[in-house]
Amino acid sequence: MTAAAVTALRPETAAPLGRGRRSMQLSREQIRAYFERRHPGQRIPLRKKVPVRCAFHSEDNPSCTLFLDGNGGFNRHACGAKGNLFQFEARFSSCSLD
Repeated sequence: MTAAAVTALRPETAAPLGRGRRSMQLSREQIRAYFERRHPGQRIPLRKKVPVRCAFHSEDNPSCTLFLDGNGGFNRHACGAKGNLFQFEARFSSCSLD
């Protein structure tokens, strides 16, 4: 993840999950800030669901829904890809979740 993306994801709490894994509880504002960095030129309002132009395709109309609650999420209607914020970053950065 880039430094800007990491800055947006500072956890409010980190609870152990066992074997050294931790869980992150992100606020809606942190999730919004992350997605706004990944969708340059698009203002992302602070709502539960937000339609945006897809960061992966060139388009004029919104074809992606961002979810700003829980762990954040996305649903790309044009190609059917969906997942949480971390899966979005893996696709965006062309890396694995590891």
